[in-house]
Amino acid sequence: MPEYQKEELTDYHILKTIENDASISQRRLSSQMELNVASVNFALRRLIKKGFIRMVGANPRRIKYYITPEGLREKTQLAYSFFGRNFHFYKEVRNDIETRIIKATNGSKTRIAIYGVNELSEITYMYRNFKIIFFVCKPRRINNN
Repeated sequence: MPEYQKEELTDYHILKTIENDASISQRRLSSQMELNVASVNFALRRLIKKGFIRMVGANPRRIKYYITPEGLREKTQLAYSFFGRNFHFYKEVRNDIETRIIKATNGSKTRIAIYGVNELSEITYMYRNFKIIFFVCKPRRINNN
């Protein structure tokens, strides 16, 4: 992934998280994003400087971050940009799944089962809504807790 896309993804995750939890700490944010605290601090300062986030509080243990209207607009723009750049991957995978299902079923109505739960099984399940396939079971996430 190019560096500018990593920065955009970091910005999006920070904006999204702060929108939902103004009192999140930099340490917790870094843990959720699997980045070091210094990287999160750098990104937060950059977002504050751009006017996308407002920081309130003097005590480092009680700082709150608020997303500004400009930040909300930026978060939305980043989401659309990411979706636009990656939609062709979804279409490519969906077409590959469609080809494989048609080949496996000879284009006739049949029953198939999906084993495992991941993005590909979800795309396959969504594909089912448009074609003449009846699934024996629906993929479900397993909670390991």
